[in-house]
Amino acid sequence: MANNHHALTPHDAFFKRSLSDPKTARHLLERYLPKKTLAMLKLESIQVCKVEYVDKDLKKTASDVVLSVKTIQGETAYVYLLAEHMRSPQKVLSFRILKYMIHIMDDHCRKHKTHLLPLVFPLVIYNGDTPYPYSLDIFDLFAPEHQEEARNTLVAPYPLIDLSQTPDTEMPSDPWLSLLFNALKYAPKKNDPKMIVKVIEVAIIHLAEQDDLELVHTALRYFYEVRAREERQTFWEEFKTRLQPVLGENFMISIADEIRQEGMQQGMQQGIQQGMQQGMQQGIQQGMQQGMQQGMQQGMQQGMQQGMQQGMQQGMQQGMQQGMQQAAKNFLASGLDIEFVAKNTGLDVSLLKKMKEGMTH
Repeated sequence: MANNHHALTPHDAFFKRSLSDPKTARHLLERYLPKKTLAMLKLESIQVCKVEYVDKDLKKTASDVVLSVKTIQGETAYVYLLAEHMRSPQKVLSFRILKYMIHIMDDHCRKHKTHLLPLVFPLVIYNGDTPYPYSLDIFDLFAPEHQEEARNTLVAPYPLIDLSQTPDTEMPSDPWLSLLFNALKYAPKKNDPKMIVKVIEVAIIHLAEQDDLELVHTALRYFYEVRAREERQTFWEEFKTRLQPVLGENFMISIADEIRQEGMQQGMQQGIQQGMQQGMQQGIQQGMQQGMQQGMQQGMQQGMQQGMQQGMQQGMQQGMQQGMQQAAKNFLASGLDIEFVAKNTGLDVSLLKKMKEGMTH
């Protein structure tokens, strides 16, 4: 996946900033991309993608820039530019390039919600101390005796076994493959257990005759585990009725006991998890209730303290105000001028006039 955030090294910063300039990027592509590639692209449509794909452990020695560009058909293609600052070259560079190209394709398909892969054109700038000595062909990373086969398998169509199109009559007669394929084909589907037993019975008989029951054990468990819970018991009874004579009672009991024990363990684990979740929820609720009660008690105590403090402050202020007014009355009674009293007491002149008028009545 693309990396979007890391501290830029001086090499990285220079490379990214330089090729974020469309003119610089265009000159680079016109000079070094093959003419056949250039003929497919509209270079005037170049845009810098704000992503990077260089491996974390190579951040100090490699920088990359991804350019999106339209083809002449109007489709989005990409040019992947990689600058290698490593003093000693890496032989696996071609493999790294392939990984980065696949990441670009994957991100494109996710972003645009499409299954059509985009074209990605790589271009590498190498700046080592010596000429780059290794092959640019990824197939040269394979052993010489495997290179031809690698070319035939890496990008060639792959073999596909389509069980949905394979009739039962054409299933392999090999008992291992017959049981494998029929289990994959029929186990996930809601088929009648009698029909399933009929399909796999011959292969199981052959394997039992050779005393090779490991795949049988795995297959029977698979058939059982993919069934809906309400169908499992009926399913298993049919298996036991038809296959126990072939496989033996002990074998069938061992599978049943194994399934039962695992079911008990899963049930215990689920019970523990549910108990923990319920305990956590109850603990949170109880904690919230206790916290609210404690908060109310503490709030009442704090409120009383705050009330007492506020009352004391208000009382002091009121007392000071009353004391100041009484002093003003005394000053006025002694014949001092109202302006003088107002200046020295801080009381309003209009209040002092009312006080003086009240004294004369």
